[in-house]
Amino acid sequence: HYIHKINDKTIPTIKEVLFLPAEKNSRIFGLPDPVSRKAFYINKNIWKIESPVYISGPFCMELLTYDTRRGVRNKYSPYMIQVNIDDSLYFQVKYDTISFNWTKFVELDRDLRMIDEDNNFYHRLYKSYPEMNIPIYSGNSDGRFNLPHGLHQCKINVYDYNMNKSTLKFT
Repeated sequence: HYIHKINDKTIPTIKEVLFLPAEKNSRIFGLPDPVSRKAFYINKNIWKIESPVYISGPFCMELLTYDTRRGVRNKYSPYMIQVNIDDSLYFQVKYDTISFNWTKFVELDRDLRMIDEDNNFYHRLYKSYPEMNIPIYSGNSDGRFNLPHGLHQCKINVYDYNMNKSTLKFT
């Protein structure tokens, strides 16, 4: 049993967050269409988007993110993503250990229709098939958020395998 240790201090990159209406009456900025916001690096692993995002009704999010390592050009998927709203963990996806029976479902969390010009894809921050109890998910929600009216603080933590963390914050 050999695990190659890599001295990795590079934090994951967060490029963009996509807000999707989850029901026909859901609105983002008053419209029934998805809205994306580019992420901007602030400092010390903190990223921000233009805030606030005005949403009414149930919604979902997707995150364009990837990890890199110094000295190589490859891009890797994150090890874990957590969605916290008002300091409570609502949703988590973690690619830790998954049995062989579930491996064919791992890509269900990736929106392969939404690939950018560099072949990076969005990671769904929701269960695309909530009735399937895929063991990579945890948290208080299936990722379809229906928050009470008012301002809410959202924090999305993205970790790589070495637990380097990037945090996207917005209202």
